[in-house]
Amino acid sequence: MKGGDLFRILIVEDDSKIASFIMKGLKQSGFAVDHAGNGEDGLLLAKQGVYDAAVIDIMLPRMDGLSLIKELRREKTNLPVIILSARRSVDDRVKGLESGGDDYVTKPFAFSELLARLQALIRRSGNNAEPRHLTAGDISMDLLAREVIRDGRRIDLQHREFSLLEYLMRNAGRAVSKNMIMEHVWDYSYEPQTNVVDVLVCRLRNKLDQDFEEKVIHTIKDREVIQSELDEYAIQYKEGGTGALQQEVKLEKNLSGKNPFFVRLIGPENKTVFLNIPDKWRKFDLQQLEISNIKSSYQWYYLKTKGNKDILEVALQHLSDGSLLEVGKSVAKRNEILERFNEIFTGVIILVVVVGLTGGVLFAVHTLRPIRSLNNTIQSIINTGRIDARVPTSNRGDELDELSTAFNTMLDRIETLIAGLKMGLDNVAHDLRTPMTRLRAIAELSLRSEQNEDGLRESLSNCIEESDHITAMLKTLMDITEAETGAMKLKLEEVDMVTLVADAVDLYGYVAEEKGITIHTTLPEKLSLTADINRLRQVLFNLLDNAVKYNRSGGTIEIEAFQRHQHVTVLIRDTGIGIPAEELPKIWDRLYRGDKSRSQQGLGLGLSLVKAIIQAHKGHIEVTSNPGVGSQFSISLPVLPSSLSL
Repeated sequence: MKGGDLFRILIVEDDSKIASFIMKGLKQSGFAVDHAGNGEDGLLLAKQGVYDAAVIDIMLPRMDGLSLIKELRREKTNLPVIILSARRSVDDRVKGLESGGDDYVTKPFAFSELLARLQALIRRSGNNAEPRHLTAGDISMDLLAREVIRDGRRIDLQHREFSLLEYLMRNAGRAVSKNMIMEHVWDYSYEPQTNVVDVLVCRLRNKLDQDFEEKVIHTIKDREVIQSELDEYAIQYKEGGTGALQQEVKLEKNLSGKNPFFVRLIGPENKTVFLNIPDKWRKFDLQQLEISNIKSSYQWYYLKTKGNKDILEVALQHLSDGSLLEVGKSVAKRNEILERFNEIFTGVIILVVVVGLTGGVLFAVHTLRPIRSLNNTIQSIINTGRIDARVPTSNRGDELDELSTAFNTMLDRIETLIAGLKMGLDNVAHDLRTPMTRLRAIAELSLRSEQNEDGLRESLSNCIEESDHITAMLKTLMDITEAETGAMKLKLEEVDMVTLVADAVDLYGYVAEEKGITIHTTLPEKLSLTADINRLRQVLFNLLDNAVKYNRSGGTIEIEAFQRHQHVTVLIRDTGIGIPAEELPKIWDRLYRGDKSRSQQGLGLGLSLVKAIIQAHKGHIEVTSNPGVGSQFSISLPVLPSSLSL
């Protein structure tokens, strides 16, 4: 609210469905919204009305979005503007911001992120003084002294933990995604393929909740699932008593093949009437459950195992006959990253090559013989589908002989391409069945079952999560293709490799610490080269992520960087499982995953992207490995690349 009025937002978007989606979300969030479907109408509304911010698409009819923003700035309008566009390259974002935009959001986007950016933009434009203290519940934070107090007790946090808590407190009561945390805590605009966010949240939760019964950081989805199950069991008990409750629990076990929920029914005499305990949860001390002094219809309890390695979250509800019903679920998996797609179906086009007929009616019989041989070979390929046939050559060096040689060379390349394509398709088909089955199952269950709103939200959330994984894989494939074809635009600048390595170690330090892995670095004070800093980050993050992921517990990782003969060399050694000799030439192929790597999360594209980026910088990368001992990746990059375009 502002002076008793709603914040008013101008939406300039020609796609009616997207505009309706944004307007509905903003109105539900308490904003007043006006909409224009083209650039000219948007400019007219902006001049006539008073708005707190605007969301403007670039591709607009009658006046494009950049021209609209320039016109607003030309008239000295200080209206905060968020650019909304499907154009996502660095050059497009820079052009949009230089034209007068204050922020840039690419399609597809999450509405929660757009809302957060819009609120931050309005907050900054209001010239509000930055507070020194933040408060959320019984937690207070002093931003200048960098001190955190909970219920009178000081809590010591590391730098990243403090930054994460500050971001969560500034967004108290609002759900934030992993991508949003990566952007605000680490200042990275993409999410590396790792569970670093989950590890950091787990560490922060353990420090904040130690010796406190009330938990302050929650994963909303898990609580919604528990509460949904509690409501379902309560309905079954109300309709059919204890027998119906037992039957429902048994039915869920049979259908899912799992027993994920703790269920206990307590009679009016405070005696357990029915109890269902998954075998793996017998390590919990059920005597910790207290059922006295319950003042609301729901109450949450937390049971811990010895060493606080696992937590059972329990919800309790009063029933109409005086009984109490408890439903619980382990929350350990909150700190595990969702299993990503191993491989995804990539659109491919099967090449069908038809060689044009050459020759002429006036050629002599001996001239037509090579053409006849060429035609026979083509017919053989068409009829049999085999492309290992070749046109006989006479070695005479004439035009027809050159044509036959060129045709055979083309067939050689096509045969190699199709062989690689077949292998990629086999990998995609193998690993795509599970995620596609999961998406179909979610959709079918949602359509067939009479779920409440929370259940439908859960299904849609799962579908969005799987869609994000597909988007990440497609983006990686596009990056690899751009790099291999020379279309990748590199933003070259002076880069300090020492700083990049330190950033990578800082990012993966928490994950390595959880596995007991020690990271050693041997670095000079400064090591400069000309390169694209964001692309080199992707290279180091991928290699260090693999070194941690495939390392043994208690292992080590050594990173060494130095300059030799106008080249910067980076060596990354690990003591992991190693790579078999027969797999070494294949690890750079798209979607290839070795037998030992299939048990780990990943897209099968990381090393392909690494090699493509290095080659785009006119460098090279090599690997040596000894199974059971470890691997070493060696990167060599020119200090001043002479043939790269800025």
